Amino acid sequence: MVPASSYPILRTGQTMDIKRVFVALLWACGFAQAAPMFGIVKLDGNGHAYLVTPLPLEKWQDVRIQFPDKHGKPVCCKNLPAKMFKPLTDDRVLATNELADESPQIYWAEMRKGSDDVPFVGLAAVGKKMKTRNTQQGLEVQENGGSLHAATACFSNEGMHLIERVRESEHTHLYLSLGYDVERPTCPESIQSWPR
Repeated sequence: MVPASSYPILRTGQTMDIKRVFVALLWACGFAQAAPMFGIVKLDGNGHAYLVTPLPLEKWQDVRIQFPDKHGKPVCCKNLPAKMFKPLTDDRVLATNELADESPQIYWAEMRKGSDDVPFVGLAAVGKKMKTRNTQQGLEVQENGGSLHAATACFSNEGMHLIERVRESEHTHLYLSLGYDVERPTCPESIQSWPR
């Protein structure tokens, strides 16, 4: 129990330190660090990156994207500010959020000339103050506070799936259509025929 004398007492005519109140309100309104979120990134080979996420980006976040090495394998990670991504308003990217009735958020960004000039599809992590690394099947993020989050990717007959599990249940499941048949699907049989 905290002694009553440790609480500030305002007497008539006194004002509270407005800076302290403002900082407390900002923290309470969501500026405190949220858990990282995962997304799918598609590099078109022409200097554009497309990002699919289950929730909207916040300008203060970082986006860490996988990119291809010289053999086309995913390498972790390029760090991009979320503010460089703009909402995509046309249908260049076909994606679904398999766990929600709403459509996923889809963004695009222009990459530096000569950067990522090979088409590629991989995973992304969105957040702040996080350590990100590749795993055998996806991406793993460790928050500053120590919590570990992981997402895996697999290919079905026509697209890529991102799946994040929390305590054995799906927390995130995004699907990105590739627009062509996949030669060797890697997803379990239960999701080979998606989208539903």
